[in-house]
Amino acid sequence: MKNLDIAILRSFVAAANYGSIALASEYVNRTQGAVSMQIGKLEAMVGKKLFYRGKSGVSLTEAGQNMIIYARKILSINDEAISATESSDLEGVLKLGIPQDLGIKYMPELLGQYKRAFPNIRIIIYVDSNYNLSRRVRESELDIAILLSVGNFENATFISKLATKWIGPADYIFEPDMPLSLLLPPTPCHYFEMAQNGLKERNINCQVDFVSGNMLSIWAAVEAGLGLTIRNSLNTPPQLQTLDHIKELPPLADSTIWMLESTNNDHKIRQQFIDFLCPKLTQMLSVHV
Repeated sequence: MKNLDIAILRSFVAAANYGSIALASEYVNRTQGAVSMQIGKLEAMVGKKLFYRGKSGVSLTEAGQNMIIYARKILSINDEAISATESSDLEGVLKLGIPQDLGIKYMPELLGQYKRAFPNIRIIIYVDSNYNLSRRVRESELDIAILLSVGNFENATFISKLATKWIGPADYIFEPDMPLSLLLPPTPCHYFEMAQNGLKERNINCQVDFVSGNMLSIWAAVEAGLGLTIRNSLNTPPQLQTLDHIKELPPLADSTIWMLESTNNDHKIRQQFIDFLCPKLTQMLSVHV
């Protein structure tokens, strides 16, 4: 009976999540050549190609889509077994900041898993804006913050990326002769900058008619027909629609997700939390790239 290698599976899943051998190699801390060799060994073991390879990156073949299901299960069981063994040695407090986008979906489930694996660690969670979260990490009020941005975020660790969408009511019709009403979070906010810069390039007049730090209130205003918003692809309510089909609206850059760490608190707990959370969060978010 053949035995799957955990390190090879980790590289395979990373390549699938990122769609890139280069990014996968950074994540698993191996060279691109080493990751390519690992994937080649896995393909030789199963006797099938697992990736289509192209200039823009890699994508899963049908066999790869079958393998990724089991690879993720195996890694999850492996990581939970290690966590369960280590959990009795760790105790303390971890202060974590997360944005609203992740506070509604994914993070609560992952934090529940973390709490069960490490019951002696008290985790205190703050949901806030990027600006406030990053400031509080740098002032050592938080141990870790997960942040949304565009492009690089200084001194932070890359986790994943998310498609960013124009979002409007189900019956929305673009009217070129009317200023576009925007419903957005308060500045400083990367969604705000995306909207204004993209519309300016297309010579589309716009005005900000609704500003709220509460995402649910923005969804309600969009549904009421007050205007459009920009958000990542995580939490779009079913009564609203993404507006990819409206070609007049400018394309939007992907949002990127980063983890920013304080340097003044318990490194062991921070690192253990990162090792536990990052692979799981990256896996969950891969469907939204």
